[in-house]
Amino acid sequence: MKIEHQPIQPEELEGLELTITCLDPQESDKEAKKGLENALETGEPHISKNIRPEHLRKLMTPKRRELTRFVKEKEPSSISETAEKLDRGLREVDQDLKLLERLGILYFKEEGRARKPVIPFENIDIEYNYLREPDKADNMIEA
Repeated sequence: MKIEHQPIQPEELEGLELTITCLDPQESDKEAKKGLENALETGEPHISKNIRPEHLRKLMTPKRRELTRFVKEKEPSSISETAEKLDRGLREVDQDLKLLERLGILYFKEEGRARKPVIPFENIDIEYNYLREPDKADNMIEA
């Protein structure tokens, strides 16, 4: 008997811990989704997400790390407030937030005309196997 799952709502991620792995670029998103569904069904407070090395590099810039910490700690009410408080351009902050959304780090909550960035995770850890065999994707992250 196949059980149909409803799409996961961002609010369901509140309080979970996220581990971002960059260990096996061939790992399918199906495994990550299965792990998330299992965490929600069992109450397990931890989920994993696999990303490609080039996405890890984009995620780990000092400005994006500062942005991520700011959104989590200060809970700004809008993108413009975020840009203003960080003394950065609105367009630049908007692009960074959209990247973080695509990578599954945050989501936007609509509040009137404003889009509030929200990081639902209690904690975010990153794992990277530095000694693994390089692949084509690794060539893309060289500076």
